[in-house]
Amino acid sequence: MKVFQVIGYKKTGKTHLIKNILSSLAVNNKIVVLKNTHNKNIQNKKTDSEILYNKAAEEVILQTPEDSYIKRPNKPLIKLLKEYKENNYDYFIIEGLKNINLPRIICNAENKQLEKNFYRNVVAVCNLIKNNKKTFTFDKKDNFNEVLNNIKKLPDFPVGLNCKKCGKSCINYYNDKFNNKNIKCVMQNSNNLEIKINNKKLPLAPFVENLVKNTIIGLIKNLKGYESGKIEIEINNKE
Repeated sequence: MKVFQVIGYKKTGKTHLIKNILSSLAVNNKIVVLKNTHNKNIQNKKTDSEILYNKAAEEVILQTPEDSYIKRPNKPLIKLLKEYKENNYDYFIIEGLKNINLPRIICNAENKQLEKNFYRNVVAVCNLIKNNKKTFTFDKKDNFNEVLNNIKKLPDFPVGLNCKKCGKSCINYYNDKFNNKNIKCVMQNSNNLEIKINNKKLPLAPFVENLVKNTIIGLIKNLKGYESGKIEIEINNKE
């Protein structure tokens, strides 16, 4: 799963840019967008859904004829990233949260001077053309297709356990990978073994991966019909 932010001040075209990115990436990709807001009153606290939620329901699903909305407790960003990675999403796009240090596209208007902390892990700088809210220019002579290719080349986000066995948090590890630093996630398996439960991939440390793999091969290699190649085992573990 590739993760990046689109940041900038109000009215600089962040949502419009994300809309164009989504249109280009949506084919054959699962994408989630996290939109940060400082508005604490997006739901009327007197609605039935809010009353049920405030009575300690873990989640409340509000269904309309066209859409469904899920209300649930707030989660730290790292837990959201882990959740969507486990559910095999391809892209996690964040609008806002400029204080979170992730690869980012910076949206600007009329080349205004921005704070220094904007310019970290920059994928591209996008400038909204005055009097034309549907057109952007990009710094470094990039065009939209080049920016899109840079997004596709982003590294894969780690497993999201925040174990810090590499010496860093998962977010700092991801930034180092983005900046081409030689760093390896010790919890990222080698793809020689993959275990899924209810279609969710489990993270495996190299020691565990080798132990499970060698144990399975040791148990079945003397069975009639055994041969080298891809081994698939499916267990229906319904309790």
